[in-house]
Amino acid sequence: VDFVTLVQSVQNEQAETTLSENLPSSLDIEQLPAAVKVHEMGYSWETIKATYIQLNKPVSETVTVEELIDEILANKVTATNPSEGNSQDIETNSQSPFLPADEEEPGRTYTAKSTANADLSNELKSLSLKDETEVLLDENRRLKEQRLCRICMEEDITIAFLPCGHLCCCAHCAPAMRKCPICRAFIKGTVKTYPA
Repeated sequence: VDFVTLVQSVQNEQAETTLSENLPSSLDIEQLPAAVKVHEMGYSWETIKATYIQLNKPVSETVTVEELIDEILANKVTATNPSEGNSQDIETNSQSPFLPADEEEPGRTYTAKSTANADLSNELKSLSLKDETEVLLDENRRLKEQRLCRICMEEDITIAFLPCGHLCCCAHCAPAMRKCPICRAFIKGTVKTYPA
């Protein structure tokens, strides 16, 4: 029995030393980049150390910021709010740790935000109306130019050439044409057209 107790105590001591070798010291944690980032987010060093111990990873193995945050939120470890400086429990469903806790008058804040949003949407509407007006005027100008005679550029197109069917001349310029100005086919006849 004494031998069994002695062997068990030696094994327990070896397990404790390997566990303590794997666990980081407080000085090591404060130098880890992931721990520094989580501390910059407002969590206390105690919270980060407790989380790192719960992860049970050796110092040589890297821990990401995401792993630390997930572990903090999963285990409801206490965090330090940077504005207040005291510890509070973080519950994943009820409150986000990244939202400021010192909102004094939330109604007034939302009113100011909604007013700013309304002003912005009104400006966007007026800009879109101006843009739409410009687009329509531009399209109207292009359509009027398409209806103008390609020869004199003064009167509307009223003559279609046969056999090609191109509309490109007014009634004054068409008699002088022997070939279609668009396709260069010989004109065998003309048809008077009327705009719809």
